[in-house]
Amino acid sequence: MENFQISRLLDETAFWLEIAGESPFAVRAYATAATTVNRSDLEIAELVLSHQPYSLPGIGKTLSSQIEECVLHGRITFLDDLRKRFPESLRSLLKVPGIGAKLIRLFYEQLGITTLPLLKENCLNGEIQKLPGFGEKRVQKLLEAIAFAEAQQGKYRITPIEDEARALSSFLSSLPCVLRFKITGKLRRFSNVYEKLVFVVLGSDIGQIKAALEETFAGISQSGCVPEKFSFRTAPGMLCEVYVTEDQACWVPLLIETTGSAQHVAALKQLSASKGLLWQSSVLKDAQGHPFNFEKEEAFYALLGIPYCEPVIRENVYLPVVSDTPELLNLGDLKGLVHCHSQWSDGAHSLESMALACRDLGYTYMLITDHSQSSKIANGLEPDRIAAQHQEIDALNRRLTGIRVLKGIESDIRKDGSLDYDEAILRTFDWVIASVHNGLDLDKTEATRRLIRAMENPFTSAIGHPSGRHLLTRPGYELDMEKITDAAVTNKVALEINASPKRFDLDWRHLKDAAHKGARFIISPDAHRITGFQNVRYGVQLARKGCLSSDHILNCLPPEEFMAWQKKP
Repeated sequence: MENFQISRLLDETAFWLEIAGESPFAVRAYATAATTVNRSDLEIAELVLSHQPYSLPGIGKTLSSQIEECVLHGRITFLDDLRKRFPESLRSLLKVPGIGAKLIRLFYEQLGITTLPLLKENCLNGEIQKLPGFGEKRVQKLLEAIAFAEAQQGKYRITPIEDEARALSSFLSSLPCVLRFKITGKLRRFSNVYEKLVFVVLGSDIGQIKAALEETFAGISQSGCVPEKFSFRTAPGMLCEVYVTEDQACWVPLLIETTGSAQHVAALKQLSASKGLLWQSSVLKDAQGHPFNFEKEEAFYALLGIPYCEPVIRENVYLPVVSDTPELLNLGDLKGLVHCHSQWSDGAHSLESMALACRDLGYTYMLITDHSQSSKIANGLEPDRIAAQHQEIDALNRRLTGIRVLKGIESDIRKDGSLDYDEAILRTFDWVIASVHNGLDLDKTEATRRLIRAMENPFTSAIGHPSGRHLLTRPGYELDMEKITDAAVTNKVALEINASPKRFDLDWRHLKDAAHKGARFIISPDAHRITGFQNVRYGVQLARKGCLSSDHILNCLPPEEFMAWQKKP
């Protein structure tokens, strides 16, 4: 069991304690313990299983014993007992932006609200307005938040989708009757969120594949069409569609049909028809009805007379032509990792551990950007701690070879657009990423003005996670992206492509237009632990989806040129 899994159970315990009306001290103790465990660089499960002593700040005997129970048995008895006292559905209300355990308790105790539909019903029938503090405007905002939560139902971030994809890939690999298979759908062309998993299988016996699926998964449905489609849900409830064919001639057309968006596939079919080709039942045939037997998708696109279209950009009606076929970014183009958090703020690992891990991955520099002083909850850095951190960085750079640690900060943008350090402090950094972490309720005009003013600060190097969204749990604030892009270009400020799976911000839909205007970008993992470095692969996919090349990405530059972007007066 990993630290984040232990942390989730402790956090859930804090939730149920709040619902039960227990003392704020008890609630805070579990919530703090959850944060401590999640940020710890100790592998707690390994220590427990090997009977090695360990200590975590603020965690006493009771919590320690529950953590050990969690590691050894995968559960906490105290939490199980709390769960039995209340409807499980109360937890689902946390999906509504702006609602926490205290409000859920109020709704439950006063109105018996246990589900999202009941919450919506009580908003519409006026019952919520009878509660103290809930006037017409607040109820309207609550209804908007409920609508957002409803729209996210049945959707997943990339991490659970990838987990299920690996499990299903392992299952298909074990079947002798499966000759080859590929993940397609949104996961192959990369997306922000996902509704289902899609696989294409070339097999020697559809009947055997069907029998294996029915033996492993419940509720299998069969399309009865050619090619055959089997639909089912995995144990976590995720929808999967598996297309199976025994015909090699179906393989490539079926990959293309299930990978591209509906608009992209329709454009390809229109193009094939204009050339006198027949595309039917996932087989492409010539005018005489003879099927083409493609081995690779490149040959399919070549037959249609257009360059190969990478899966990641098969969106809308886009069909590539020679004149605008982009040289898309590759992971190996990145030379440095930027936007990383250490133990100095809310990260799990030391500067040295992160620097060495960064070097081991082949990068030549790491921009450390711990949280700034306004982020109290994230242990943000006061000026005296900044000086101490910079001394440690200087010492590391003298001692380590093959990696350079750059002095950065993720400075909070206040509501008025100013940064939360004065000029004397900002001048000490190699790079400043300015980000919004609070005051997310501004309208489009105010939110846009706020970011533009931050970009006008002569020490701002980049704007972090520009929209502020959390996928599936919090919508981003509205921005005038045309004005934001113009200000970024004018003020020589980079826009961040934040690769954290909960953000994917800036959205890929804005990248191509911004690049055409001359905007530059950074791809960041927003890493709070060493494993978070791997997030950059998502950022590369986002950049590719926005048709960006290495020329657009600043951390493809060597460290000296990257640092030169900091426009200190």
